[in-house]
Amino acid sequence: MQPQSNSDDNKEQPFTEAYWAQQTPSDQLSKLAREANRAQLALIRACCPNGDADVEHHAAKISVRLGITRGEALRICDIGLMLRRMPRLAQRAESTDSLTPRQLGIIAHGTCTIADEQIHAVETEVLELVTPSRPRQAMIGPRSLTNKIGDIVAEYDD
Repeated sequence: MQPQSNSDDNKEQPFTEAYWAQQTPSDQLSKLAREANRAQLALIRACCPNGDADVEHHAAKISVRLGITRGEALRICDIGLMLRRMPRLAQRAESTDSLTPRQLGIIAHGTCTIADEQIHAVETEVLELVTPSRPRQAMIGPRSLTNKIGDIVAEYDD
């Protein structure tokens, strides 16, 4: 849920539910960042290969179409495939627009080796990392996210 803004004096009303700082509706810079995240998420979904596609070949094709490196195209594909495996995380990313492609890439990279039978449990723990616990909370940074994802994956590593 997003905080309410007071249009009379343009100050934030007290809001007791947890939300990410970049979800503050009156902050125009945060609004632009959320819009960029939303657009990137749409691109990731559009570029995600079908289940039986050769990911390397698919990435090579989309890299030309997007004017990006094959490595970046592979990262986009990896994020899309991860979001398919973690539908609750995908829903969170779509509903908040607060997860950046970098953060999604860290999660995708860190969880790609998790077995299908363990992915739901891992997703639950990842969701805890990307769920705010207080109003106007700063999003977890890349280094902390990488470390915490590594800790989660280590619990399930066979």
